[in-house]
Amino acid sequence: MALVAFGLTVLYESRLTGVFEQVRYLLSPRGHWDALSARYLWGALSVAAREGIGWLVLVGGIFVPAVLLFGNAFSVREPLLVLWRRRYRQVLGAALYGWAIAHGVMVVPALVVFSAETPRYEAALGVAVLPPFAFLMGCTLRQIFPLSVGRVLAVLLPALVSLLAAPIVGKRLVLVAASPMLVLIGHQLLTPYFHRAWRVARDEGTGSEGQATDIHGGAESVGEGAAVESDVEAGSVSKPPSATSP
Repeated sequence: MALVAFGLTVLYESRLTGVFEQVRYLLSPRGHWDALSARYLWGALSVAAREGIGWLVLVGGIFVPAVLLFGNAFSVREPLLVLWRRRYRQVLGAALYGWAIAHGVMVVPALVVFSAETPRYEAALGVAVLPPFAFLMGCTLRQIFPLSVGRVLAVLLPALVSLLAAPIVGKRLVLVAASPMLVLIGHQLLTPYFHRAWRVARDEGTGSEGQATDIHGGAESVGEGAAVESDVEAGSVSKPPSATSP
């Protein structure tokens, strides 16, 4: 499903990078295939693929963690590490399904309705897929978390801000703006591992000290026993033999 979502996103972004125009030119009677045309087409496809990867990174790295964070705050309120282990793959799979379906549904209407002369053309194409995607994710959240419609909207709106702002201000700026939330989530996920590692190291240190103490005490007892035994042997040797009566 990740590959399907990536392919549909690249197809969607190809309208922005000029892939369709280049293919249309090559298929026209006056078009011809040469090194310059191949390089231009490859460059347009590379930009579309890079944009597709960027969108999937936003979905899996910002949208899904934000949904889990706010969904946990409004619903179950479990430890985030437990919720992450149980729900991250499930929510990520649902998000990829929804992303692919939203792009598959909107690819033809968006490419037909919006023209290159439309103001903020790139932003308009990026925003066009969000309504069906939000609807599908809302249905998913109702199945995963015991949430009302109002709370589903309260969970989705902060998470959708990243996807809404990406075509307007750029994906890199969205990643920078979301970094505090990602740091908070990473802190909550990694803290139990650090505590566990610290406890294991402390227990190992305590066990090694106790073992060293036992070995030292055993050595002292062995030394004392050896000294007593040597004293006994020395006493038996230096003791004169008793005189026997004739």
